[in-house]
Amino acid sequence: MYTYYIKDMIFVSGSKANLIKLCLLILLLLFSLMMIIVPFIIKERGLQLRQRHVRFAPDMKYILFWNHPKVKKFKSFHVKAVNEFESGQSTFIKQKCPYINCFISYNESLLNGDQSNFDAVVFDVHDISKFRINDFNFTRSPYQKFVFRSHDAADNQPICNPVFDNFFDWTWTYKLNSDVPHPFINIYNAKEKLVGPKVNMTWVKKMNHSVVPKNKFKHKDRAVICIINKCRLKHKYQDFIHELGQELKAYNYTIDTYGTCGKNKCPSGKLSECYKIAERDYYFQLVLEESTVEDYVTETVAKALSLYTVPIVLGEANFRR
Repeated sequence: MYTYYIKDMIFVSGSKANLIKLCLLILLLLFSLMMIIVPFIIKERGLQLRQRHVRFAPDMKYILFWNHPKVKKFKSFHVKAVNEFESGQSTFIKQKCPYINCFISYNESLLNGDQSNFDAVVFDVHDISKFRINDFNFTRSPYQKFVFRSHDAADNQPICNPVFDNFFDWTWTYKLNSDVPHPFINIYNAKEKLVGPKVNMTWVKKMNHSVVPKNKFKHKDRAVICIINKCRLKHKYQDFIHELGQELKAYNYTIDTYGTCGKNKCPSGKLSECYKIAERDYYFQLVLEESTVEDYVTETVAKALSLYTVPIVLGEANFRR
């Protein structure tokens, strides 16, 4: 018996039609079974699908800056960390980094809502200093790098929580032996190439000296200035200022304090006016760093040098670096 299909203009026997239907049904069942099994296989192997924008390279590295869930309660600590780097790739492009296939995000749900999809997670010291284990709801991937980031010395921001023992893979701090060194001051050579600071620093032995510093020093007639903007000085700083003042008296010199908390106020209440006084009148400037630990050298030292004053720094920093 034959069935005649006008639409397709073909003749198909009834038995053959049933066979074709059976094959199609089997193929449909196999396809449905594959759609069910394949995702489980992918998940089992740890291959998680990510939705990427078409302009991103396939080797894009995603970096998450982790935010404390209660960050609003101590926002004043966190503002700098949040706003320091722009989201996306723009930071790496603007800095002309050799590698720009990195993407910064502050959104934990960016990659399919799964934090373990990020290649690296950065934890700022201000967040984890108030950390409790209940604050951390995070599934960690075995290939993920956890990064400890801090521009504060350990004596100012101690992290004593045992939960962080063997927690981090890399460090990103001002210390020169960090995995990612981020000093307060960068040193460039005459060709504007970054050369330091670094542990084994090589300085140019013969340098061309400008006549500007010589002319500046000709008009100076006072010994030491100290610009103080924080009224609660550490006891060791107070003792040092007192002892240095006593030593200078033997030579008829003084240490003059300026600023918000100094004996002398800045003219018009402007810090810039104090800087002008330092540049015009003083040979030395006492620099009071927030900490005296190794490698902790901030821009206040560079500022003193820019005013043609010789900085006097109390601390353990090695300035040969």
